[in-house]
Amino acid sequence: MFKFLLPALAAGFLCLPALAGTVVIHQVFDLGLPDTVTGSLLRYSSDEFAPQTIHQGDTVELDYAFLPGQAVSMYSGNGYQLFNLGLYQDASDPLNTSNFTVEGLQMTLSGLSGAALAPLSGFNQSGGTAHLGALFGGPYLPADTAIIFTGLRARFVVGELENGYAHYNAAFFSVAAAGVDVAEVAVVPEPDAYALFGAGLMMLALLRRRA
Repeated sequence: MFKFLLPALAAGFLCLPALAGTVVIHQVFDLGLPDTVTGSLLRYSSDEFAPQTIHQGDTVELDYAFLPGQAVSMYSGNGYQLFNLGLYQDASDPLNTSNFTVEGLQMTLSGLSGAALAPLSGFNQSGGTAHLGALFGGPYLPADTAIIFTGLRARFVVGELENGYAHYNAAFFSVAAAGVDVAEVAVVPEPDAYALFGAGLMMLALLRRRA
């Protein structure tokens, strides 16, 4: 009896759906190399990276930063501000027509300064040939105010994904408002840099004493 039971149990486990996981994508964008730059839209795409497999039900975390000293400035005017973040598929991938839905959208802006920002609420975006992403739009800023930020972070759950999974190997983001531009900000050293500098000063002091 047991010799029949074990193969049956093994087959049952193979049929179980894959457990949902978390996929984290870190990318650094050079704001000097835009895909599109106008008075009201900035759009950037990353270089290709090793393909990431994402399954239906996975949580996706996008962590996008800009090169040190770079920032995006956004002027509200009297309209809406839009943020779009996502991943592209390899054009040669047979799964590059995967439509999708996303849920539980959350987003924050890194290094934010300027006007107070209303909570960023996302749309349950559906459809999207060859990409997977999150769209945020609303009157987040008071009229005729501005903000500056040095990165974007988004998190969402893949509600549905055609074929159940797909591969992605590039990232993108775009921002739109009454006015958007690339700005410069002061580069603040990381805490580790301060620690190394302090250790260096202590070493110099010890060497002087011995001398």
